[in-house]
Amino acid sequence: MIPEEAIALANQAEVALDKFLSPAFEFVVGEYSKRLQEVAANEIDPDKIRKLAVAIKIAREVEAQIVGIVRAGNVAKAEKGRADKIASMPEARRRWALAGGMR
Repeated sequence: MIPEEAIALANQAEVALDKFLSPAFEFVVGEYSKRLQEVAANEIDPDKIRKLAVAIKIAREVEAQIVGIVRAGNVAKAEKGRADKIASMPEARRRWALAGGMR
């Protein structure tokens, strides 16, 4: 994926995460957690406990994947910014920066 694509994808993922997905994940995980506590305290049904625990884990993993896309986009933004800054430098300074002088 080229940096521009990663940045665009990250921007879309960040907006979706902030506006829609984070509240939804928080709600779903909260509801599953409440139900898990009820089952563990009252029914003690190992199968239900396992299913609820797996559902919580899946919700957390999906959220983590989306957060990973946002982070990758942030890294791509930083790298693109650095590359643009180096490209705008005079030749001698650009050679110095590319040789490791600028981090």
